[in-house]
Amino acid sequence: MLTASGFLEQGASKHDCEYSRIDSHWSDCLVVLAEQDLMDWLKTIHVSFVVLSISGFFIRGFAMLQNHTWYKTRVIRTASAIIDTILLISALFLASRINQWPFVDGWLTAKVVALLAYIGLGMVALHYGKTGRIRFLAWLGAMLMATYIVLVALYRTTQPWRVFLA
Repeated sequence: MLTASGFLEQGASKHDCEYSRIDSHWSDCLVVLAEQDLMDWLKTIHVSFVVLSISGFFIRGFAMLQNHTWYKTRVIRTASAIIDTILLISALFLASRINQWPFVDGWLTAKVVALLAYIGLGMVALHYGKTGRIRFLAWLGAMLMATYIVLVALYRTTQPWRVFLA
């Protein structure tokens, strides 16, 4: 019978199995590897759609500032909604996999609150701002919120600037 240590000797790295206590059978290690692959896949999807969402908002905001109207077309709005929906779904799956939840874990709560601010500022920037100055300031504020959200996610703290000041 092949043990987990034998499985590791056949090519899997110890890092691949460090998240579980493997004493009995190589199938335990395979389960851990499959779970880690799922987490890696979810993270990749989530980060990719974060990049698409923020980049898309930046480009649409820039087009708005240049007085273009293409950013208001149905295809652009639909693409944005699809990207943001996939982003939200991947976030929910990630939260469930790491067993951390908004309003329980501080850093995740900060992300949700900042996300609501980002959405509100984005709506003012792209739709409801009465003047160019209001739209610009809302767009800039939304980009700052997006930066904050990314930093909170990377450092898992509600005050990510402390990482740079320490």
